[in-house]
Amino acid sequence: MNSVTDAVLSPSLSAPSSSVSPALGLAWANQVLVRLMMRRLQGTVVRGDQSSVLRRLDVVFAPHLARDSRDIGVWKEGLRGVLDPD
Repeated sequence: MNSVTDAVLSPSLSAPSSSVSPALGLAWANQVLVRLMMRRLQGTVVRGDQSSVLRRLDVVFAPHLARDSRDIGVWKEGLRGVLDPD
């Protein structure tokens, strides 16, 4: 997995800035076929006795997927989509 680094100038939930760069460098960034971006949103979702900060998973590019995004939660058993974040 290749993480990214970002220069955060102010707390914002807006789109990622152009200062986002691959943490392992451009050589590693160009070896992937799929790029996903996860960002934290405001809000919390609850499922059973667990709660999670609401996140959005974006397909940045993939040869077999359309560019799309979904709201998700991070649970003990992994990531799961959230149909209604309210």
